[in-house]
Order: sequence, then C-alpha cells, then structure tokens
Amino acid sequence: SDINYLLKMALEKVAFLPFGYLVDQWRWGVFSGRTPPSRYNFDWWYLRTKYQGICPPVVRNETHFDAGAKFHVPHVTPYIRYFVSFVLQFQFHQALCKEAGHQGPLHGCDIYQSTKAGDKLRKVLRAGSSQPWQDILKDMIGSDTLDAQPLLNYFQPVSQWLQEQNQKNKEVLGWPEYQWQPPMPDDYPEDIALVTDEAEASKFVEEYDQISQVVWNEYAEANWNYNTNITSEASKILLQKNVQMANHTLKYGTRAKRFDVTYFQNTTMKRIIHKIQDLERAALPVKELEEYNQILLDMETTYSVASVCHSNGTCLQLEPGSMLFPLHSLYRHFLLESVDQLFLVPFLLPHWPVLLTFSSLKELTLDTQ
Repeated sequence: SDINYLLKMALEKVAFLPFGYLVDQWRWGVFSGRTPPSRYNFDWWYLRTKYQGICPPVVRNETHFDAGAKFHVPHVTPYIRYFVSFVLQFQFHQALCKEAGHQGPLHGCDIYQSTKAGDKLRKVLRAGSSQPWQDILKDMIGSDTLDAQPLLNYFQPVSQWLQEQNQKNKEVLGWPEYQWQPPMPDDYPEDIALVTDEAEASKFVEEYDQISQVVWNEYAEANWNYNTNITSEASKILLQKNVQMANHTLKYGTRAKRFDVTYFQNTTMKRIIHKIQDLERAALPVKELEEYNQILLDMETTYSVASVCHSNGTCLQLEPGSMLFPLHSLYRHFLLESVDQLFLVPFLLPHWPVLLTFSSLKELTLDTQ
C-alpha cells in the first residue's frame, strides 16, 4: 500500500519538477539572447526532451511556437515559483513532522492534531510580509536555502523499489539524445509518425529531382545503346541500369511514404509526392525483379532481331546492324518542357520503331545518320 501511495504522490509532485524547471530556463534563454527567434521552438523541445523525456507527436519547426501554448509564457508570468514551492513544501513537511515528534519514514508522518506543529505553522503565516522571507524560512526549517533532500527522503522507499524493478526487468533508464523520438507501438495508427512539414517535403523533392536526372539519363543512354547495338555487353549494362533505377525508385519511394500531404498547400508538391510514393515494379522482391527485367529484355531482344516477312515469302531483318533499308540523314530536335515528369518519347524512324525514355531533360538532339 505504501508503494501505491508513493507512486500516486510521485506522479503529482515529482513528475512536475522537470517542467516547472524548464519553462523559465527556456524563457531566460530568450531574454538573454542565447535562444534567438530562429531557435524558439527547437530549444523548447530540446529542453522538454532533455528534462522530461518527451517529444512532439509530429515533426515541429520554427514556423510553430509551442512554448506559447503554455499560458504563463505569453502572459509573462514567472513559472519558477511553482518549482520552488514543490521543493519547499517537503522542507516544511519535514520541519513540522520533527516539531510533532514523528518517528519513522517521512511519508508516514501525519501532523493532524499536533499543537506543536500547528503553533510553528501559525507563527510562519502570522508574520506575513513583515520580515524578509529568507528570515522566516530559516526560522521555520532552520535554513534559508532550498534543499531537495526532504523530498528525496519522502520518496526514498518508492525510489528504491523502482531501482529494484528496473534491475529485475533490465530496463534502460533515460533517453540517448535530446532530439530522440519514441518508437511507434504495433497497434498505433499507421499515420501517427508521418511528416506534415511542407518545407521538408520541398527539400526532399528537390533532392529527388537532382538524383533522378542522373539515374534516368543513364538508363535512357543504356537503353539507346542496347537498341542500336544488341550485344551481350550492352544487355548486361542495361540490366544493371534497370536495377539501379529500381533501387532509386524504392529508396525515394520509401522515404516519400513518410509524408502526409493531406494538408499541403502546394498542389504540385502533393502530386509529385504521390507519384514518388508509387513504387511500381521496384516493390518486387529482388529475385522477382531480376526475373521481370530479364523477361522484358528478352521480349525486346526478340522484337529487335525479328524478321518481317511479306506474303510472297520475302523477309526483312529488323536487327539494326543488318537493315536492308537505308537510314538517310534524319535529324530530330525535341524540347521537353517539364522537369518533374517522366516522358515516353517515341522516335518513329522508317520501318524501325524505337522507344526511348528520358527524365527531366531540357533539350535532346539526335542525329541518326
């Protein structure tokens, strides 16, 4: 029963102390200039995680002002008074218990009906503001300074019990860093940890676009080289670029799934994120993806080296190296306007359909002579 009682009291008295301490510590940082406006929210959550071990349920940034949600901050009401009071009350309690002649654990003390304890408390209250509070405090508890030892004495039994339980259950105390975020339990909603920061999403899309230009262009070049020179080496390179492109899609698609774009203001941003989140064939297991790519390549090879036969039995090979029709000077100039779309651009040469894929290209010039 003592442990249950002390646990209940600890939730009321001990759990408050970190918050009672950090509110004005944050505010003093603001007043001194140590915490500039560009770090108001960061420093607030830094202190809350450092001292309380809690973090925001969703990602926060400097467009938010979470400290202002505490009334005392915008109202400019000092908060350290509450921290001081929580420490002093146990010093008062210990002094009154001593006056009442209590023997035993401090949490078991009851000064009810003790005239000595009552007289001592009456003397303190009667003084009012007639004397400096430090003098009154010293007369009451024998010291004019704050001392957390009475509080520790009061909760000593439950503190010892908790240490034993932690050792028994091999619990890890504390948190590793001051920007720590807790792991999500299995039964939590899937979107509980999604990122809603549109500025962070913008940086992600910019990074994705830069990397995509390289990856897709390398794939397009390998695809073109293969279609114009069907060899085992060109085939091997194309398969490698296929895998590279799938890994790129999987990596950024998985990262894109961290974003909740429901309330994004930029509709283009929402569309791009949704597009990146679609993994398509990259979602296949590695072995199945390799088989899929090989099947596509085999189909393309079969088509490229096939022969087209007329009804009279005359056949023409479609393999680029042995075409029986001349490819005269053909020059094509294409302008692709958008940089955030993937294009399938058909180049229709006489008797020789070729499909090339390009990403984020401003200009493409081909000379097939």
